[in-house]
Parts: sequence; structure tokens; C-alpha cells
Amino acid sequence: MSDAALKVAWVQREGSKFLVHAWWGPPGQDHHQVVLTSADGFRSVDRERWHWRRWSEWFPAPEPPGNRPDLPELEGLLQGPADTTLDRVRGVVGGSDGATLFPFEAIARSDDGGQTWRRYDVPRFDGEMGFLSGEAVLPDGTFLALVDDFSDDTFHRPSQRHHGLWRSTQDWSSLSPSRPAFDPPLTPTEEGWSPIQSLGASTPGGGAVWVTTWDNRLYVSTDGALTFREIPAK
Repeated sequence: MSDAALKVAWVQREGSKFLVHAWWGPPGQDHHQVVLTSADGFRSVDRERWHWRRWSEWFPAPEPPGNRPDLPELEGLLQGPADTTLDRVRGVVGGSDGATLFPFEAIARSDDGGQTWRRYDVPRFDGEMGFLSGEAVLPDGTFLALVDDFSDDTFHRPSQRHHGLWRSTQDWSSLSPSRPAFDPPLTPTEEGWSPIQSLGASTPGGGAVWVTTWDNRLYVSTDGALTFREIPAK
């Protein structure tokens, strides 16, 4: 599958190694799509044909927001739980209907495993709406968001503001651009969009944070998204 693209990845830290599930396939060709699984840096690989029935096994969903699937704190908004690296701290993002993009308008945070919540409204970015492609609660309790589209972007060219990772203050009341170090460096896109296409995180074993890129690479961080290094995904 020389023309295959990395669609989704899931990473779990196991000591000094990682368990990785990577979903690959040519666009629009479901019968050629596979999930590759490895726990030794892809020196050995389990290969299985992709099937939707196995989705939750390969790519575990974030913890739901407690006993209430829809939070009153985000009433009237679409709601989606964030990946988290902490057992007790959870986050849920909210936004109005954005068709194919998820508007980033509010965050709800729980520090007690989903029993009580506090809402934070997300300020506009220079007056423009931001749209999410991933979100995670980091080991230090801050919130990391992949904001890679804005309402003033055009089809062929992004606006001048930062497209990519944004990190919150400790209380999630505001966000600022985050520019971690990547080893090797990210490959820029020709049009100026963010090279990062997805963001994820997992809890077991102290947590891992990862991103996938437009050129089908997987980077993982074990220091709270301060630095990322590429690991094999195929």
C-alpha cells in the first residue's frame, strides 16, 4: 500500500516502550484498509483488516464525562470528551454546529472524576472562531488543543495566526500558542497549514501524548507535550 495514508493512531506507554495501533489505507478503499499493531517499535507487527466492530478495541474512546453524557454546563452545544493523561481530571469541549469542523467555544473541567464541573468560555481568536481537530488534558493539568482552522481562513490559504497546538493556563481560562520541539523537525506544508493533523493522549502507564502529521508520521511525547520524537507507525 504505497499510497496508504495514516488515518488514526493510538499509543499507550508501557515502560520505555509503546503499544501502537495505526490505521492505514488508501482514501476511499475500505477493503484495503488495515490496522497495524506493535509493541516493539514495529520490529514485529500484527496486521488485521480494518473493521468497525473492532474500533473501540484498537482506538479506545476518551472517558465519558461521568454519569451525565450531556453536561448542563455546556447545554445547547455539541459536546465531546477530551483525551486525558490524568485519572481524576477530565475535560469536555463544546461548540455550536459547525458541519464538518468542531467549533471551539467552551471547555468544562472536572477535578473529581466527573462529579462536578466548571465551565470556561473560550475567547475568540482575534475575533474569529477556532475549530478543533483534537484535545487532551496534560499531566500538569493544563489543556492542549489542536486548533488548525479559523473562520477567516480561505480555501487555499490559512490566516496569519498560529495554526496548530494551543496550551491553556493552569485554570483553562485562556490559551496561547504552543510550539514544542519535534525530533526530527516537522515537515512544513506547501500552503502554510499546520503539519499536525490529529492529537491524542492516553492514561495508562503515566500517559502518552501524540500527534500525527500530514506526511503520515507519528510523534510521541512523554514530558507533557514539551518535546516530541518520531516513532515508527508502519
